Amino acid sequence: MPDELEVTGATESGVVMAVQHKTLPICGVHFHPESVLTEHGYQMIGNWLEICGDKGARARSEGLSPVVIRS
Repeated sequence: MPDELEVTGATESGVVMAVQHKTLPICGVHFHPESVLTEHGYQMIGNWLEICGDKGARARSEGLSPVVIRS
């Protein structure tokens, strides 16, 4: 990992999933579209939208959970 970056998210096994620049407003997340179907998927989207300037996105995402329709 470059010295300029810090890990802000990782899996239980240590796989890096999110990074942030230490001095600049630059961050990144490892994201797959199906991640929204995980337990905290909507929260992750809300957090990202909030960082991107969508004020209130984090609050709107609270309490949401995926609905999976099986046929």
